[in-house]
Amino acid sequence: MKNICIMPGHINCQYNCNINLRRSTGAPGEQEANLRIANRLSEILRGKGFNITQTDGNANCDTSITSKDWDLFLSLHCDANYEGDLGGGFVDFPEPSTDGATQESQRIAKAITEEYFPHSGIRNMPNRSNPNTRYYYMWRSLSAKTPVVS
Repeated sequence: MKNICIMPGHINCQYNCNINLRRSTGAPGEQEANLRIANRLSEILRGKGFNITQTDGNANCDTSITSKDWDLFLSLHCDANYEGDLGGGFVDFPEPSTDGATQESQRIAKAITEEYFPHSGIRNMPNRSNPNTRYYYMWRSLSAKTPVVS
């Protein structure tokens, strides 16, 4: 059975052990959208036999999350309208120098990209990859064996 940890972004970040992350509440309505999507995705994946753990924006402070080698850690964020763009999304993986499982992270990111965008109708906007996603704070907190995708 594959063990996947899903983190809907920004949930409860105001209580993070890292004081610098406490203001990270996301775009207006983003927390609600992230949680709704994480709940539905968790339900679908459980139905397919995956073991799902759902966490929040404080996962970096939780040793039950950071001490485990996950088969995938997925961070979900809904940053709807970006710089006047009409919408879209992207899938990202950590900067390889920060990811001990970079080949697997990149393989999973590619697989999600190839499935998600054609089936959802959402535009793929890979140009939105940025230091916030490539060097996301959670990537430094997880085990080196855990592949990660955002």
